[in-house]
Amino acid sequence: MLFDILQDTRPNVLARNIVYKCARFTDRGKPQLIDNLVGVDPMFETFQLPVVKLRKDSPAFKMGFKQIPAEKIGLILSEKKR
Repeated sequence: MLFDILQDTRPNVLARNIVYKCARFTDRGKPQLIDNLVGVDPMFETFQLPVVKLRKDSPAFKMGFKQIPAEKIGLILSEKKR
């Protein structure tokens, strides 16, 4: 429930994120960090939103991250109207 969020003392769990040029990632409370790539250049091949691709030698892959088909995620326009 959000009505008591400021009194909630449980840690935020931040897991499996790539964080680059974002100094405020861990600013709120005492987060539990699990398998995040933080403060390291992830070596983007393409960063043209919504498509983000990592180079084959990205340190993220050494941590177990996988390339996802970002071009297939999001709004899909259809010629059919429902």
